[in-house]
Amino acid sequence: MLRNLLLAALLPCLCDGAIDAQCIPPQRSLRTETFSTIKEVSGQDPSGSELQLEEQSERVVATLTDYRGSPVPVKTKLQGNLEESKVEGTTICKVRLSGQDRRGPVKIEGEITPTRFLGMVRRRIGKDVISFRLSLGRQLGDDRVARWSIPSLGLSTHSAARVTDYRATDY
Repeated sequence: MLRNLLLAALLPCLCDGAIDAQCIPPQRSLRTETFSTIKEVSGQDPSGSELQLEEQSERVVATLTDYRGSPVPVKTKLQGNLEESKVEGTTICKVRLSGQDRRGPVKIEGEITPTRFLGMVRRRIGKDVISFRLSLGRQLGDDRVARWSIPSLGLSTHSAARVTDYRATDY
């Protein structure tokens, strides 16, 4: 009950950027974040994309899964890095990934926010380079944890949907 109440008070601040996100996990710490737009279409197989990031410090190993209405999704393994910067007191978490699937090289550049992954995908297919925007919502669940830090309150939250671990320092 206390956790839900605390979440209700903190979620608007997270979404408005009033609380800084911890972009890069601490050394020797592994964080998994999943972002998705997968939709179930009546009478068809799923459609959409999912990006799963396995983060360890600045290094990232990722899987981009594209569901195109067939029972077998297209998966692309990627690797890259996280880069944290501050703009007007707000933490910006940039991601750069590259890899290759059966059609050719793939690059993704984007930003992680408390609720979304916003980025650009570039694919080389033969001689053509195809670019498209990617906007995926954060997926929440017990095995997909994103850690956000709220140092001013002495709290640590897991995902933007629930508080699972907190430490009171200023009570």
